[in-house]
Amino acid sequence: MNTEKRAHQVAEKINKIVADKSQVLVWYHTRQDAVQAELRLHREWKISVPVDVINYPRDISGQNGHLWGEMRRLEWEITQVSLVCQREIDHVIRINERTKTGPPRRAEAKNLWLIEEVGKQFITDYRAATSKRNLAAIRKNITDLQAQQKALLPKLRESNSLYLAGKKSGKAARAAANAEALKSGRFWEADESALKNYFHPPFNKNYIADVSEKWRACLILECESVSYRAGYNNEWRHKLSATGEAYLCGIDDNGDEWGHRCRVDIGHDQYGNGDFEATVEDAMSELFEISAHALSRCERQGDLLFCPEPIPPETELHPQETWTPRESHNIASPSLQRNGRYFRAADDIQITHTSHAAVTLPAGEYRLYPLQVADAD
Repeated sequence: MNTEKRAHQVAEKINKIVADKSQVLVWYHTRQDAVQAELRLHREWKISVPVDVINYPRDISGQNGHLWGEMRRLEWEITQVSLVCQREIDHVIRINERTKTGPPRRAEAKNLWLIEEVGKQFITDYRAATSKRNLAAIRKNITDLQAQQKALLPKLRESNSLYLAGKKSGKAARAAANAEALKSGRFWEADESALKNYFHPPFNKNYIADVSEKWRACLILECESVSYRAGYNNEWRHKLSATGEAYLCGIDDNGDEWGHRCRVDIGHDQYGNGDFEATVEDAMSELFEISAHALSRCERQGDLLFCPEPIPPETELHPQETWTPRESHNIASPSLQRNGRYFRAADDIQITHTSHAAVTLPAGEYRLYPLQVADAD
């Protein structure tokens, strides 16, 4: 029988073994590379025992690595045990194809290698792998390892269950805390999602830039999608960027809810970096027409700001014990004097309102800054 026919028979036998998955799984791969001077051959195979993999839940909390680490270790060990044989064989036939007898000599040498070295080695490996004794020992080992996996499963599920229960409890507690914060007017204690759902900013895309307990205010910026070129390939990228439109809102000490649209200066580069760095003070500066720096000295009652500020020397002040600059806002002091929005007193100045908390200003010179919004109160 010539070598070509024998090599074909060996190949058929190997294909039959690969197709038969009753006892083991066989992965068989061939590769052949040729150049003029030589033929390069490569054969590799893996023989493994099939395993019914035990699927286990992922670590939801990400904090129980020891349990999942043990499960992964067992999984890796089962993989190693089930892999009965793994072999790679390389062979180079140094016969020049350009010679007169090159092609037939190459074919003959290749067939002999496939028969004598590859074929015989593969059959030997397969027989050793599928011996009853070997398969019984491997299957017992796999069964023992999977028993350890099964013992871990309840612990994994319990860990996830406890985490989810805690998360649900924490979520309920957070929802209750949000509701209480909004109900009491201490909205700065609520989380971002609760604030957005409560204040309903008039923008399709928005971002909470700042929340201030002092001013009882929340600043929400309007956003839009921005495209720009960047990176080594100058490719298009996308991100959210603020437009400069803003919504300043809050709940006053009297429980009144308010909100005003305004513009804030947004400083950012061509890639949109830094464009969310706006503060409540930036918006108040726009709405009250006062410098953001001066706000740190001010007191607020509703839509009025009272700022310690030197009165211009040319301003002629007139006595007025009580002044009502806006409905229900009363400014009073025995020594109160004023002209326009400037006022002063040698005594404490009491500022009262029918629903807002009273404000006491120490003796001194002040300027009133009312909110510059039509019909504001």
